[in-house]
Amino acid sequence: MQLHTAGWLHKGVCSEHVRFVASANLDVEAVVTNKAYLVGYGYARPDTTVAAAMTELPVTATNRDLYRHPSARGEARQSFQKRFDTYALACVLIELALWLRLENVFIKHGFSHLLGNEESAVKSPQPSLTELFNTANFRMDLLHHVGPEYTKAVAMCLDLPKSLTDDQEASTMIETNVLNRLRLCKV
Repeated sequence: MQLHTAGWLHKGVCSEHVRFVASANLDVEAVVTNKAYLVGYGYARPDTTVAAAMTELPVTATNRDLYRHPSARGEARQSFQKRFDTYALACVLIELALWLRLENVFIKHGFSHLLGNEESAVKSPQPSLTELFNTANFRMDLLHHVGPEYTKAVAMCLDLPKSLTDDQEASTMIETNVLNRLRLCKV
């Protein structure tokens, strides 16, 4: 949210770019309750038309494409937008909720036929988290693992309107609502 408020897009949000920093003598529980940091700003850019025209395309490895909004993939991809970063945040939240890598979440819920190698990813689209979220079995699995507030936070990340691209106030309000939902969750 702070990144977007400052007028920047990350363009590479994924679980590999979330880091926890702690001293070596802390146990795992203490480490994950420490503050997390988002790293991997190699493709970040200001959220401006000029920066969009000069933007570098991110790596297109199949597993990284799963974190990208479907409109940010392939040859007909749209220019990067805030809602694409928020979609990627939903992917990371799903991984945390189910304690599985994103590709394994898709496999677990019957989308393995859509996961391909680098060559097939160019020819056929990778699965979308929105499609997966809209299946009853997945929503029930998510609700079982993390409850309704967390599930609503994920849903809010996935249901962002295209109008958020230009409306900073609406974008901040929705992102604040996501954070408030997550704060309601118990550890």
